[in-house]
Amino acid sequence: MKLLKKLGLGFLGLIALLIAVSFLLPGKVRVERSLIMKANAETTFEQVNNLKNWEKWSPWHQMDSNMQLTYEGPQAGQGAKYSWISEELGNGSLTIAESKSSQNIKTAMDFGDMGTSFAEYKFEPVSEGTKVTWIMDSDSKDMPWQFYVPSKYMNLFMDDMLGKDFEKGLNNLKEVVEKMPAAPAFAVVEKAVPTVQVLSIKTVCSQEELSDKLGELYGRMVAEMQKNKLEFAGHPSAIYHKYDPKAIEFEAIIPVNKAGKTNGEIVAKKVKGGPVAMISHYGPYEGTYNAHMAMDKWLQENNKQVKGAPWEVYVTDPGKEKDPAKWLTEIYYPL
Repeated sequence: MKLLKKLGLGFLGLIALLIAVSFLLPGKVRVERSLIMKANAETTFEQVNNLKNWEKWSPWHQMDSNMQLTYEGPQAGQGAKYSWISEELGNGSLTIAESKSSQNIKTAMDFGDMGTSFAEYKFEPVSEGTKVTWIMDSDSKDMPWQFYVPSKYMNLFMDDMLGKDFEKGLNNLKEVVEKMPAAPAFAVVEKAVPTVQVLSIKTVCSQEELSDKLGELYGRMVAEMQKNKLEFAGHPSAIYHKYDPKAIEFEAIIPVNKAGKTNGEIVAKKVKGGPVAMISHYGPYEGTYNAHMAMDKWLQENNKQVKGAPWEVYVTDPGKEKDPAKWLTEIYYPL
């Protein structure tokens, strides 16, 4: 009995010692790895900025072939999110918290009860291509109390353990981007657009509903045009007044050859012309994100002020052109 008591006291003493020592261990840890890839920054950036691309190169996606993935929000950029359920890796989610075109991406990875870790991906043009740096910062103080002491000891081995995953992921990313064609170079054109007569419907919907909602609204306006003997005077367009992946506030528009009549939600009005910056995008509609980011970069570099909501003009009719790579979308920003 005395032996058991001594063993128990010794065990408690060991636990107390481990807890005491943990307070002397580093609470913060940073893991950082870099690799140069023979690809431009735009191509490399897009592979990280679009979360569905992670299935091609992320080291963790390859650890469990039965992992269940669910995507939310926009497909790419700030607000994009995926959640995973895995018997081998546990459950959690990752969200893009910040995205600067071809420069850097910041993410937050939520592990539920175990807390959140933050990572950053930097894209630096170099003579050989693009230097990609993957950084993760973690702080034990953000951990729930039951994980605090174990996490302090884990920090001693974090760089070695997690660093190997970073190296594998970067090498996977390198293999992917070096096999890809270079991302298109976007050219911004400044010009003036005229005032146009239009029919429009303003509404709100989620990112997932946007394509179907635009089709529905254009159909309603075309029926109104036929009733009032109006003709197309331009391509279907959409003005994006407020962008939130869960509630996009936009206005579907069809230019017409003469003034129509307001009928319920369908409004007949003029859209004022003026100076604009325009950028062209060829490809599926979800890829227009890259064009918007290129426009944002151009606006900053040229000290241009945007005066109003941007709009997109859908030049190509998908019903006639079946190849999405040939779809042309013109993007306008009023100056």
